[in-house]
Amino acid sequence: MSSSRAVVVIGALSLGLSNCQGRSVVPTSPTSVAPPTVSVTTRVAPLVREPVFHDLVGLVSESTSAGEIPVEGALVEILSCQASAICGSAMVSRTVTDREGSYRFSGLYSANTADSYQAINIVWVTKPGYIDPFPPRPEASEGGQFVRLIGNTRFDVHVVREEPSYEK
Repeated sequence: MSSSRAVVVIGALSLGLSNCQGRSVVPTSPTSVAPPTVSVTTRVAPLVREPVFHDLVGLVSESTSAGEIPVEGALVEILSCQASAICGSAMVSRTVTDREGSYRFSGLYSANTADSYQAINIVWVTKPGYIDPFPPRPEASEGGQFVRLIGNTRFDVHVVREEPSYEK
């Protein structure tokens, strides 16, 4: 190869490896590009469950020498509410026991699983001449008995007659 041709080849190579502004276009190794930072906010709405309603039935009875007998005319009251509403939509119902000592409440708030406290149901039973079976106490200043409804539930109450007082 003659020296003039070598100069032409070297000149062509140097023109091919540079751009118009004289910067080198020799490929370089790829640079790492950081992925864009994406901020995702997930909002979880509180789980709102539809209320579940069931019935509460039972017997009010007392022990006598003849055995258990029904107590007719006992006043049975219940406060029923959804626990998640902090009893904002409470229902208070009353009934009186029949000749067989039976009572029934329908449409009470109920839990839908055994390990759930989604409902509050408190029962009171009173009848003149009988001791309050669920008197006020430190953990329940209003008295009453908490009853957990999981489906239709039976709750029997045993009452005791007051002792007659003999004053002289």
